Amino acid sequence: MAGTYNQIWTSVCVGLLLLVVFVCPLHGSPISPGTSQTSITYTNMINSLLKGYDARLRPHYAGEALRVGVTVDVSSFDHFSDTNMEYNLTFYMHQHWTDYRLQHTSTLNRNLTLHGANVDVIWVPDTYFVNAKRSLFHTVTTENRVVYINTTGGVMYILRVSAALACNMNFDTYPMDVQKCELQVGSHGYSAQDLVYYWRDGLSSVEGFSNSYLPYFSIQNRTIVETSDEYSYLYFSFELHRKVAYFMIHTFIPPILIVILSWVSFWVDHRSVAARVTLGITTVLSMTNIIMNDPTTSFLPKVSYSKAIDVYLIWCFMFVFAAFLECAAVTYNCYYWELRSKNPSEMDGKPSELLGDQQETEEVKTNGTISRTNGARPRSGKTIFRRSLERLSQRRKPKKPTDAVRDTFSRKVLYGHTAPIDRYARFIFPVAFLILNIAYWNLYLR
Repeated sequence: MAGTYNQIWTSVCVGLLLLVVFVCPLHGSPISPGTSQTSITYTNMINSLLKGYDARLRPHYAGEALRVGVTVDVSSFDHFSDTNMEYNLTFYMHQHWTDYRLQHTSTLNRNLTLHGANVDVIWVPDTYFVNAKRSLFHTVTTENRVVYINTTGGVMYILRVSAALACNMNFDTYPMDVQKCELQVGSHGYSAQDLVYYWRDGLSSVEGFSNSYLPYFSIQNRTIVETSDEYSYLYFSFELHRKVAYFMIHTFIPPILIVILSWVSFWVDHRSVAARVTLGITTVLSMTNIIMNDPTTSFLPKVSYSKAIDVYLIWCFMFVFAAFLECAAVTYNCYYWELRSKNPSEMDGKPSELLGDQQETEEVKTNGTISRTNGARPRSGKTIFRRSLERLSQRRKPKKPTDAVRDTFSRKVLYGHTAPIDRYARFIFPVAFLILNIAYWNLYLR
């Protein structure tokens, strides 16, 4: 009986051993005592730090002002709006300060980490962006903010922000303008006696701008400023230099070509009035269309002053309009001197052929005097036939020297008073336009 009992007990022990060896691994490894102990240690550490901690009071509340170091890492710089005078910036903001209430000892030499909503259990600065129109704190998939606390009480607070920041712009020299924009950081409620901001790494405190690309601008001359008068503020400023290549192709070259096209009328025959007038009206209307429908100025705000591009387009329009007026002056001058060179009888509107029909009749008196009476006498068919032959013979006769002199005088007067206007215009207009361009680009590209 005793032997049977021992066999049964041995079988049970072997079964339990096999169960432990083969079944337990199928359900995963057991939790390590060390890991559980570490979690308990951190939990107790956080509970001990926050015991009696008041997140409503800043560190050194009754003492000197708390210094908060700031660094910015730009991840995206886009959507620069001339119309709204703003630009969009997405960046990571790092804030560093020391809170002696959070000093602790750690056997693992690791920082305490608080994520998302857990950050609210400690005090953080009420930092805001002075020139922000709209701001967004990212919350996908969780709140994008975290706090690291080291053993000496040093705190690093990181959050991700997207903001539309205002930038006061001046378009006097558009499109050769340089816009100066800023990122302004300050405290919403603490004065400089309680909280002082400073750039933690100097000019290197703001990084990421070198990796940003704007199609119409180049970023230059970055500077930082710290002020601590009544309130503490940080300023990061930079200059945006507009790229002119796009505007040269779409704004400046077309007006230049239209102005040059208007000079073609100076080489067109002055007697081709229709061709010259058509060319002049076409160039004037083309310039008017460019001024009224310029796509490069449609997205600009409506300002009360003239921009550099407006000055250039107006000058081009004046050159085109002046070329059209030159065409009108040449046409009028040609007509005037042509009338002056004509026969006076034609100037009065009396054709010379009608003079024979109203010849004066002469009557010879007996005393030798001649009296003339005007009027048409009854004429026979012989008289009409004889006078027709006389007119035909007069037309076939060679011109008198006085007629040749009159024709020569007409050509000299006509061309002598018309051609010089076109000849002078061919020289004056291009030279004046060249001088204007030299002065314009020297003035606005400085």
